[in-house]
Amino acid sequence: MIRARGVHKSYRTGKSELPVLRGVDLEVATGEFVAVVGRSGSGKSTLLGILGGLDTGYTGTVEVGGQDLRKLKDAQLSGYRNASIGFVFQAFHLLDYMSCRDNVALPALFVRGPGQDRAATRARAEELLARVGIAEKADARPSTLSGGQRQRLAIARALFHRPALLIGDEPTGNLDSNTAEEVLALFLKLCRDDKVTLVLVTHDTTIARAADRVIEMRDGVIVPAQEVGA
Repeated sequence: MIRARGVHKSYRTGKSELPVLRGVDLEVATGEFVAVVGRSGSGKSTLLGILGGLDTGYTGTVEVGGQDLRKLKDAQLSGYRNASIGFVFQAFHLLDYMSCRDNVALPALFVRGPGQDRAATRARAEELLARVGIAEKADARPSTLSGGQRQRLAIARALFHRPALLIGDEPTGNLDSNTAEEVLALFLKLCRDDKVTLVLVTHDTTIARAADRVIEMRDGVIVPAQEVGA
């Protein structure tokens, strides 16, 4: 599903450059659940941004689903992000002036070409709300939901276009332990039932223990497996 080779990324600060990724090599199989751990500043979130097509200012090769992301033009990259990738963040990024139903259906607004059938869009949104356990909140505003419900809403939105890859940056970071376990169970169900590939950056040890594989990053590189936790 994912194949990255020799990925380097630096940020310019004044006249100097700050290297963030220093030659990352990574492979993730279809349907695999990978937890990415490491200290703040180790490059975790930067790597996620590159895998999700949000950051193109890197060197090296990144292939996702057989597509070389560096070879995609802007419009193609936008289409890739909207149709193939689901994003779930710690801060939820929900729009409170919209109902929960409309938040889930938001990705439909970014589809190029003829507009989608409104009834089908509504039905898909309601299907996903039911799937994540908050069907009764369809007409509510996100601000009226608990933290766990808002994260479920964000996950439903991320699933709208049936993505093959779901990327999460500290998706349980704002949740209490019980709610985090409920969200984790939802992620595991997606992996098991839909064969969705999961790559989650986390400091949550419960998520790390549940993953198929844990990748640790230090100083912009992936730590060899035998050194993880050392």
